[in-house]
Amino acid sequence: MADFAGTWSNENQSTGMITRISIDQQFDKALVHAWVKCRPNNCDWGIARTQASEASNGQLQVEWQYGLSVRKATLTLVERGRLIVRTTVHFSPSAGRSDYDTVDHLVRTLEEASEIHGK
Repeated sequence: MADFAGTWSNENQSTGMITRISIDQQFDKALVHAWVKCRPNNCDWGIARTQASEASNGQLQVEWQYGLSVRKATLTLVERGRLIVRTTVHFSPSAGRSDYDTVDHLVRTLEEASEIHGK
């Protein structure tokens, strides 16, 4: 779980999806807080919880209920300091929108990286 913990930012500053993720552990739970691209400010998806023990296989799976949609994400640690987030967004029929999938590449923020590498 320690390799997941911290703040992550999207490599693509022009992303239309996840801009930032913060991951923390509270007892036996992993807390994943996500923000996505909105205008004029990013939208806060809130905190999704899952078992911290899931991180032992290099992945965390979380789900957010947000308005008329369910957003399921798989966070995969590909190397220390890099995270891939695959998200499926499913809309309720009343939303009148099509479901879609995204893939975002995130990097640990500079402040976090400095602490890990002792700089």
